[in-house]
Amino acid sequence: MEKSIFKNDDKNNSSYFDNIKLFLIWGVIFGHLLEQFLGSSPLIKSLYIWIYLFHMPAFVFISGYFYKKNTKRAVKRIVKYILLYFIFQILYSWFFHLDVQFIVPTWPLWYLVSLTSWLAIALWLPINKKVIFGSIILSLVVGAFGFINDAFSLSRTFYFLPFFLMGQYIGQNGFKINWQHFKMIGFLLIVAVLIFIVILNSYFNFDFRILYGKFGYAFFSQILWAGIFSRIFIYFVSLLLMAAIFQLISKTKNIISQFGRETLFIYILHGFFVRINLYNFAIFKNETATLLFAFFYSFLILAALGGLPLLIKKIRLTPEKINNDVSTPP
Repeated sequence: MEKSIFKNDDKNNSSYFDNIKLFLIWGVIFGHLLEQFLGSSPLIKSLYIWIYLFHMPAFVFISGYFYKKNTKRAVKRIVKYILLYFIFQILYSWFFHLDVQFIVPTWPLWYLVSLTSWLAIALWLPINKKVIFGSIILSLVVGAFGFINDAFSLSRTFYFLPFFLMGQYIGQNGFKINWQHFKMIGFLLIVAVLIFIVILNSYFNFDFRILYGKFGYAFFSQILWAGIFSRIFIYFVSLLLMAAIFQLISKTKNIISQFGRETLFIYILHGFFVRINLYNFAIFKNETATLLFAFFYSFLILAALGGLPLLIKKIRLTPEKINNDVSTPP
């Protein structure tokens, strides 16, 4: 039986992609809340690594999936993201008591800078399998050069470019597999990867920063071939996790699906709410208490930031205009 992960008809199911983006943005918030506890618990570190294996690759993939080669629209989006970057680079710099500069993006803002680059690249680059393969080779080569770093988010732009191009290609051509029971296989795969990470952390001090895509091989004291192999392996595992998670996500609209339409708004603002110092509180020395707090607090942030723009729309727009505005895919 033919089972589809993505096909062109899925673009008309906005609830499906709302649910995907909702899960991914929750993963971003949850992962960032866990950051300050990575040294206190192997389980927390394992969950963090698991999340980082798929959440940003999947976001980049979705951005590429909905990309349409329209110069006017692309330029408009590029200008919008650049303006947002300048505004929030200033705000985050003030918030974190940093000098205001625009060369190195502050914390989550790298995504805005890289997204403008991917949109610009996609404007002139044809999309086919050879181009995708070439982007992977380019990423592997860039990893060997330490001078390509987080200035203007260049290292991350090249690292995640293959995911954007894969999303663009599948968005235009669709993708099907002949796997009748992929949901069960996908679930087992997700669990197996998490178990593998837990075991890996038990025997090796895995440096999770390799998943950020901002550092070259030399930063981790890797020789060239070891760095290339590790990056290819991470790409492979990320793609498997993405495929499994995309297949397991419900296509049915639920009460919080609409928050998935506001992921950019949530992503830009969530950094102001997750960088609170919790480690000095005694309760957060307990692993279970930490995980429970991060789990529920991440949903609270998601609901607050996701609900705000929807509330504004309901105040400013008539019900008919609201329905027309949010029924289109993200």
